Amino acid sequence: MLAILMGYLNPILAYGVEHFMRDAAEAGADALILVDLPYEHAASYRAAAKAEGLTLIQMVAPTTDHERQRQILRQAEGFVYQVMLTGTTGATDINPELTMQMLRDLRRHTDLPVAAGFGVHTPEQAQALAQEADFVVVGSELVRSIQAGSIDGAVDRCLATVEAFGAAIRAGRALVR
Repeated sequence: MLAILMGYLNPILAYGVEHFMRDAAEAGADALILVDLPYEHAASYRAAAKAEGLTLIQMVAPTTDHERQRQILRQAEGFVYQVMLTGTTGATDINPELTMQMLRDLRRHTDLPVAAGFGVHTPEQAQALAQEADFVVVGSELVRSIQAGSIDGAVDRCLATVEAFGAAIRAGRALVR
């Protein structure tokens, strides 16, 4: 199992890049996804991560043109994170037909595993994505499950959400075998 930290660059800058990378590695992290770090500025952060044994994961957005995607993929390592929608994660639904096409297009340009995330709200969406993606990322629904009731039931709600999405992802993978 991999431990992947996902967040924004500014807190890392405030913490200190080298200090953060060292502490993240010591805490057991394997990789980082920095959602606001464009690939043009990633080289020094990738080097700092690599010095501590961490992988810096690249993201591809739905609005990424083919030339930019090619440049991103040239730097990519570990896996590639395909963002499934534009806008705020958890705020809108993904379009299943467009997302499947995005995943197929990305697969034609890389041999790396592909993760699909942002906008995955239902187990049914996760099941469909699991037919094309190696990983399906579900974040907002876990937050919603925690917020859906009292603190006393938060862990149970979160586990139920994980179980439902996990079953759907396994079912989606079974469809392609």
